[in-house]
Amino acid sequence: MRGPRELARWRQCARAAFYRDLDANGRPRSRGSGLWSGRDEQMMTVFFPNPWLDQERMKPVKEPDWSRLALWMDLRARFAGVPPEPAPVDGPRRPQICG
Repeated sequence: MRGPRELARWRQCARAAFYRDLDANGRPRSRGSGLWSGRDEQMMTVFFPNPWLDQERMKPVKEPDWSRLALWMDLRARFAGVPPEPAPVDGPRRPQICG
């Protein structure tokens, strides 16, 4: 049986990350955050709003709503020191969903 201190180390969050899932062309498809335990077991994943999905129907949209990235950028800035990114200026191109 493990001692309480060792169990506490295993159960505490030891690593956190903010991530972007990219399509084959390098365009972000989704954004999220994850937490891992002291045993490197995934504890939790949080998915953030996607500018390319309709919030109510969860269907792809033609024009992205870049304001939907505000929470992700704010939390990354506060907890990871990553400055907010500007919205793309070269014309929005929807990421590939598969592949």
